[in-house]
Parts: sequence; C-alpha cells; structure tokens
Amino acid sequence: MMGFVSRKSFTEWQREELNIWIESNIDSLYEHPFSPEGLSQALRKEYTDSLLDTVNVMDKDGTVDPLHILEMRNLLAELDIEDNFSDEQLAEFIREPRQFHDYIETLLASRENEAEADAEAEFDEGLFEDIEDDFINSDYFQHFQQSHKKHQKKLKDLFDASLLRKCYKKLANILHPDKEPNAALKLHKSELMAMLVQAKKEKDAFTIISLYQEHVPDNDLNLDEDVSNELLALIDEKLRRLDDEYHHLKYEPNIENMVWRKLGGRSKKIMDEKKQTHLSELQQACDEIALMIKQCKNMKQLNKQLSDRYERRQPPFTKMADFNEFMSEIDFDDFFKHFPFK
Repeated sequence: MMGFVSRKSFTEWQREELNIWIESNIDSLYEHPFSPEGLSQALRKEYTDSLLDTVNVMDKDGTVDPLHILEMRNLLAELDIEDNFSDEQLAEFIREPRQFHDYIETLLASRENEAEADAEAEFDEGLFEDIEDDFINSDYFQHFQQSHKKHQKKLKDLFDASLLRKCYKKLANILHPDKEPNAALKLHKSELMAMLVQAKKEKDAFTIISLYQEHVPDNDLNLDEDVSNELLALIDEKLRRLDDEYHHLKYEPNIENMVWRKLGGRSKKIMDEKKQTHLSELQQACDEIALMIKQCKNMKQLNKQLSDRYERRQPPFTKMADFNEFMSEIDFDDFFKHFPFK
C-alpha cells in the first residue's frame, strides 16, 4: 500500500483513507507480541519517508505566505515547542518539510532522554533503603521468616526420614528406563524418572509418595501421624503455589496469559480443538490478506478497496447533503399508520 502513497491522482478522502489503513496496520504490528523486533519501526520510517516525498517542495527562493508562517507557529504551540524562530527560519521549514521533520524527531528523542534522566534522578535510593529496612524489621516479616525456617526444618526432617529414602530408592529401581526393554515404556519411564528426580531435588514428598503408591505393586506404605500431618501441610503449600501460578497465567498481561486465554482448556481434547480453530482463523486471515494484495495491484482496484472501507466507516446520513431534505421526503401519515398507537 505504501507504494501508492506518492500517487498524485488521489482525492482528499481517498488519500486520508489510505493513510488510515496503512497506519492501522503499522500500529497492529507494533502491538503484536510476536512481531519481529524493529519491523514496525522500519515500516513507520518508510511510511514517513513516503509521506515526505509527496509534499510539494517550494523553490528555495520562493515567497512564503505569512498565513502559512502563522500556521507553523500554531503547530509549534500545539507540540509544546518554545517558539524562538524567526519568520525566515519558519519559512525555511515550510520550504523544506523534511528538515522540519528531522528537527521534530531530534527534539522528541531529546525530550524522552531527559524524561528518563529526570525519573532516575528523582529516585531516592536512601528512601528506598529506609522503606526496605522498615519492612524487614516489621513483626509481619519476622513472623514470616520464623514460620519459613520452621517449615524448612520440617521438610529436611521429613526427607531425612528413612521412609522417604526407601520410597525413593525403590521407585528409582522400578522406574529406571535402562531396565525397560520395551521402547514405548522406556520413554514413559524416562518421563516418570525425571519427575521423581525433580521431586527429590525440590523436596516434594507428596509427589514421591504419590508415585510410590501408583507404581509400586502391593505397597505396604504405612504413614504415621507426624508424616501424614507434614504431607497435608505440603499439599496445602502446593495448592497455594498452584493457585498463584494459575492467577499469574489468568490475569498477568503477558504472552503466556494471552496463550492461556486463547488455547487453554479443561482437557487435552478441548485444547486441541482450540488449537485447530486458531490455526483455521490464522489461515483465513492469511488468505484474506493475500486476496487483498492480489486485488490492489493498480489504482482502480485500490480505489474500490478504499471506497468500501470509507463506506463502512461513515455514520448514517453522511452522504445526505441536507438532512432536512431527507426528512421532508418522508410521508409521516403512511409511516405512523403502522404503529399500534395514535
């Protein structure tokens, strides 16, 4: 579409519609989480250059209308730029639009750098350290630390118990993939063994005992009350952690959350169906873009597309030169006789 920007035969509304179309696509690329880095910026620069190429550059010695200079000063005020320019300097900007564009780009970049520097300077490192010290010394944090240390000691005692060591060794002997001749079962046992090793590393007693009860035939696992209570505490902790992870997936504004909302489900079947639906939607979108490109190879085809887009954006009665004229054409007697009231 940017290849058409420099064409001179557009009407005012056609050029405006084309610009809106291009800018909306660039904005979509900029906001898309999977857009290649730098693509939208490169396209925006190319688009800006195309727009600047369409501006009629005046003769360097041409006389500039004073009204245009006043309009330039109003533009500077709208951009909150200090007006220290002479009429001749503004006239030069009008004669050389690209020079004015480069000036604005440099100024905005400088403002952004200054804002970042000011924000960093305003950050009071000492105040932050005071707030951090107050929190560390608070009763809440001290209680949390003591509770955490107590829980860690119980975990250590639980994993030092001979019961869990026996469970782990017996499971490792049964699930070790090197002892499985069947290729399919060997892969499955590799996954289970990885889960077992990870559980030991993370001190996940619940997972170890669950695997033991599932994969050790005729197991005689007998948990005393202390171990059972510790396992219940571990289950509660695991549930809290899973709730936190679920909340993060569901509400945090990130790519993982987007994928979860789009493709997540209660079962593998539902997720597979959502994946297929999503792939179909992507393919349909690609087909529509390919068709649009095919149908916009010349000005006649593009003008048809612009006209259709323009029609869809216009509110009712836009085409009517005079709304009162439209109302005068209505036969109100005939119109209201269909209503069940007088």
